[in-house]
Amino acid sequence: MKLGKGAWIALFLALLVLASILYISFQPDDYFIYLQYARNLKQSGQAAFNPGEPSYGFTSPLWLGILGLGFDSAHPHFFPKLVSLLIYGLAILLFWLFCQRRFGSEIAVTGLLLLFFNPWVWRWSLSGMETTAALLCAIILVIAWVEEKHWLWFPLGILPLLRPELLAWTLAGAAWLSLKKRPFSGLLALLPPAAWLLISRLAFGQWFPNTAHAKAAGFSAAAAWKAAEKTLLTLQPVDLAALGLAVWGLVVIRRLKRPGRGLLVLTLLLAAMFAFKGVKVHTRYLVPLFPLTVTLFLYTTLRFPRWRRGIAAASLLVSLTQTVVWVYPATRDYIRSERRVNQEIGRWLRENTPPDSRIFLWDIGAIAFESGRRIIDMNGLLDARIFHRRTPYPEIIARQMQGLDPDTPHYLVDVHRQRFRARGKIPGIETEFLFSRPFHHMFVFQKRPLYYSLYRLRRWPAPRETP
Repeated sequence: MKLGKGAWIALFLALLVLASILYISFQPDDYFIYLQYARNLKQSGQAAFNPGEPSYGFTSPLWLGILGLGFDSAHPHFFPKLVSLLIYGLAILLFWLFCQRRFGSEIAVTGLLLLFFNPWVWRWSLSGMETTAALLCAIILVIAWVEEKHWLWFPLGILPLLRPELLAWTLAGAAWLSLKKRPFSGLLALLPPAAWLLISRLAFGQWFPNTAHAKAAGFSAAAAWKAAEKTLLTLQPVDLAALGLAVWGLVVIRRLKRPGRGLLVLTLLLAAMFAFKGVKVHTRYLVPLFPLTVTLFLYTTLRFPRWRRGIAAASLLVSLTQTVVWVYPATRDYIRSERRVNQEIGRWLRENTPPDSRIFLWDIGAIAFESGRRIIDMNGLLDARIFHRRTPYPEIIARQMQGLDPDTPHYLVDVHRQRFRARGKIPGIETEFLFSRPFHHMFVFQKRPLYYSLYRLRRWPAPRETP
């Protein structure tokens, strides 16, 4: 029996969705931060990492709300992974329908392969984090922008609730809508982020999440260069080609039409904001960008089918090579290390420490979720006052220990290339080394392991005054 065209298309889309299963076991530490918040939100109704202590240490209020609604303590990973799979499948379907409408089936296949075999889109597809929802919302934004839908305000309003830096897109979109004499649509785009900003100010005493200051060094030439360099290294050849062709069409031959101009402006706006703020760019931050650059590539190469096929084939080859040689092997090592290191340390703390213990941590997610202990986060995600970029970490710990009950057990999980970095380094504090575990490929191109070293902390007795 021969399959019809529709059946082949359905099979192709299904295979793209099933390919994401390759990364179903990928559970980054930030995913466990969401789980910890979701568990407390479900149990107490509070957005709190430590029970009873509300804090703004999560990135996406919308994603946290979704996970909180479906959290199940007996099977905590089932709901986030299921929702991620459904959203990813919907993203594939919507991008296919859009590309088929605008460019035809052949180019639509090219677009889907370029977007969903992008190694970073693929890697974060089933991570259980907000990244997949941000990808879907970015695709909806592209559809609404290119096809001039009257509901463009909807994705513009939702995007900042998934990634706070995408507020830049919302502001730009609202300004454009106002210029086009659609001020009501611009106002609708601003309402969701404005409402959440007010809620976060009332609930947490701040406008933006603590992740903002932890991941952004502020403007400096060095920080801007690092952010730009990481952005360029994360982009695929097709993304660079799209930007180059779009700039050429806009500046040189002046033939870049409205949809392309808007996609180019939004892409450059986000990259410029990362550089200006000195953001430590992680690959998942750029995932919402890729639907824009792939669509821009398809538009700018419409009249040049040979160029399109050649660049697309070369880019796809590079993407698959990156996945096979670097991204998947490193992610596989990460999955193993997360289980053997962070989760194992968390279980050890749960079984071997008193329930009132407090733990100083750099990476708070999996260890906190598994241990059930109260956490003092040295990156300041739970309390921005703790984090001081220029203050050495031993001083941060010593300062925190001064204000805490000396009878409460305290522990430290240090993370560094040196296994015994913290031993004897905290002023006024005895650091008893317990054990250490190597974490391989915390970052894709990391060569040496990072060591997670557990210490028991005790204050040295105060010196007695001589008579």
